[in-house]
Amino acid sequence: MIRLGWWSVATIMILALVAPASASSAPSTLATAERAAAPAVPATWVKAWSTKRSATVRAGGTAAVTATQLSAKGRAARAKVSYRWYVGRTATKATGRAYRVPTTAYGRLVRVRVAVTKPGRTARAKVISFGAATGIPQNANDLAAARAQILADTNAARAAEGKAPLAAMRTLDTVAQNWTQRMALSGTLAHNPSYWKQYPAGWSSAGENVAMGYVPRNVVSGWMGSEGHRANILGDFTHLGIGVVRTGNGTYWFTQNFAKY
Repeated sequence: MIRLGWWSVATIMILALVAPASASSAPSTLATAERAAAPAVPATWVKAWSTKRSATVRAGGTAAVTATQLSAKGRAARAKVSYRWYVGRTATKATGRAYRVPTTAYGRLVRVRVAVTKPGRTARAKVISFGAATGIPQNANDLAAARAQILADTNAARAAEGKAPLAAMRTLDTVAQNWTQRMALSGTLAHNPSYWKQYPAGWSSAGENVAMGYVPRNVVSGWMGSEGHRANILGDFTHLGIGVVRTGNGTYWFTQNFAKY
């Protein structure tokens, strides 16, 4: 399957005015209630905390930890061990020792909170972090070669129309690569709804092309055969970021992020 998509925007400015709260909206009095803190679960109730089964985790893969072991005192007290997984700051519904990380977690922090609990006591807990979920592994040399091919073909198309060449920009490469990973992981060709917000400050115009099913040597030809994509490639831009992801079945996904600085 071969598919394309394009999008272009000019500089966007958004202003927001927030009215100050009225005097009547603030509480007239404040009250605090002091409460005796419940005793914490003793450290001696834990024989061994959970550990990670892998150093990192991939979006679409599985994160897992070993079981937290209670000591004889913890078992005698009938303490319980619970697990809760988080993606970013959001608690998921997963409560087991293994968690199937969704593809939408790409680039987000994956953690599990392990807690030892007992009614009437404050839980003793440990948070284990797997770091940001990674994407589909890419060979660095192949990625560099694909980007060079696409940049050269793009600038050849511009030269044929008397346009100045675009310069590669590492920060735009990052924007493009991150979005390409998200498309490839989800299997959905779509535009980054806020790509221009991820650009370094100072741009005056921006555009984006996406595609899948081509290979690096012919994707620019495919874009040039479509009016919207061609307009971006030949547009009034100065810099280009390129994202390329090759999945396990050999399908390529592409993103071009254009900017004028």
